[in-house]
Order: sequence, then structure tokens, then C-alpha cells
Amino acid sequence: MRIQKKTFCCWVQNLTRWGGALLELSQFQNVPDSKKMILYAIAKLEEALMLCPSKLDTIWCLGNASTYAFIMPELEEAKEYFNKAALYFQQAVDEEPSNELYLKSLEVAAKVLLYYFFCNRALDYGCFGPSTTAITCGPS
Repeated sequence: MRIQKKTFCCWVQNLTRWGGALLELSQFQNVPDSKKMILYAIAKLEEALMLCPSKLDTIWCLGNASTYAFIMPELEEAKEYFNKAALYFQQAVDEEPSNELYLKSLEVAAKVLLYYFFCNRALDYGCFGPSTTAITCGPS
């Protein structure tokens, strides 16, 4: 029985690491491929959470994965993921209220729509153009 429990815990941890690795790698992809990787990461993390619903690093990682909604151009779709992120971060804080990472993540999640709007407006106006030395805003 002990071996089975150890194997089970390792499987949950491996799924969490797999999801986290996919999130990291998604940052180096184009937007369509990045979105696919993020959704795959979320699936792996949800699988881990189904097996062990109280695993806090998996819960936090799912919240983090959901904040990748910044790459989603549709506000309603992004809102859905941002709301999930806030719920996951709140769950982590509820379980471990002294954890600074969980507290900061929840704090940022409360402001995420403001950041989303700012980034999308900046992109609309070309604020993040090809220049690496200075950022200049304004319609072209």
C-alpha cells in the first residue's frame, strides 16, 4: 500500500511539473501555439488536481496558467480565465494564508483586468513596437 501511495504522489507531482513546464515553454511560441500549450498545461494541471484536490502548488499553478489569458484577444474569453485565476489564488490563500506568493498572486489577480486593458490599448497604439531602445506611443 505504501508503494502505491508514493507512486500516486509522484504521478500528481509529475503532472504539476509537466503543466508548469508547458507554461514556461509557451512563452517562447507564437500566439496560436502558445495558446495551445497553455490549454494543454491547464488540462494536465486539472488532471493533477482531480487526483489530489488539496495540492496547493497545483492550485497555484492553475491560477498562474489562467492568467495567461493576456494573449487572448477576446475580452469575454480572457475574463473567464481571469476569474478562474482569482478563484484558484483565493483557494490557495484560504489554505495557506501566510504564504506571500499566494497573497501577492491574489492581489495581482484583483487588478488583472486593468492590466489587460492597458496592454491591449498599448498594443493597439503601437507602444510595444520593434524599437528596443525606446517605447513610443501613438497611431502610425
